Amino acid sequence: MKTVKEVAKIAGLSERALRHYDNIGLLVPKKRSDAGYRLYDDEDLKRLRAIAFLKEMEIPLSEIKEILDAGKCDYNSILRAQKEKLVRKVNKLNGLIRVIDGLDSEGKNISFEPFTEDEAKTVSDILIKEAKEKEAEIKKVTSKPVKKEDIAEMKKTVETNLTKGEIGEDILRMYGSKENYLKALKEIDSMTPEEHKALEEELKEIYHSFAKLPKDQTKRHKLVQRLEDNTNKMYHMSNARSMLIAGARSYISDAKVAGVIDSLYGEGVAQNVGKAVLEYYGEG
Repeated sequence: MKTVKEVAKIAGLSERALRHYDNIGLLVPKKRSDAGYRLYDDEDLKRLRAIAFLKEMEIPLSEIKEILDAGKCDYNSILRAQKEKLVRKVNKLNGLIRVIDGLDSEGKNISFEPFTEDEAKTVSDILIKEAKEKEAEIKKVTSKPVKKEDIAEMKKTVETNLTKGEIGEDILRMYGSKENYLKALKEIDSMTPEEHKALEEELKEIYHSFAKLPKDQTKRHKLVQRLEDNTNKMYHMSNARSMLIAGARSYISDAKVAGVIDSLYGEGVAQNVGKAVLEYYGEG
């Protein structure tokens, strides 16, 4: 039998940590001395080694307790599940680093200044032009014609939101600055029909690939990477993370949006895309 002090020295832990493990039921020594001091036997030390191993794998103490209390441990399954969590965490951190790099590369202070009326009008004019060009596609999806009053309302809403700065943070995350956003819109507007079609066909192929979500995490992530690359090209941005996360959340939470996506690409595609994107970016 070993005392708290002896076990702490062997395990490289503080005596306080061992007392905490006891208090939360993670490592409760089976015996006590006549004076009430904790005494650890070989089984306790074996459990402590398992705790140290799982803790090193970044598994929370509460989960470690559940795992060990359940009895026989399938460590391979536990580690596979933990690997997926860590990959999501790494992806989230890498995504945030890329956002920071994109903002920092501008070489100037970040500004949350709203768009001027002229800038907002430029944006709305380009967006309205795109909406009109895709009128047939919109009608097919919504089963409704695009009315002039709808376009007018859209134009008013876009300009109001931009001049009030209500969507400035989203644009900042996606493009780094409103100047980059305006530049990207003009580049999109100057793309040839052939360039648009090529990207749209690629997008369709990617979405159809989500009809059956791969069980292998690496394959799922490769699909999301393809979607990210396509989105960057289509919208002339360097980091599609924010746009894809917003889309993924709407696919999962908004039945109407999900219905539109499923009608275009197949039953269940919206949910599959949403789950895969959130998993990839560590937001799931």
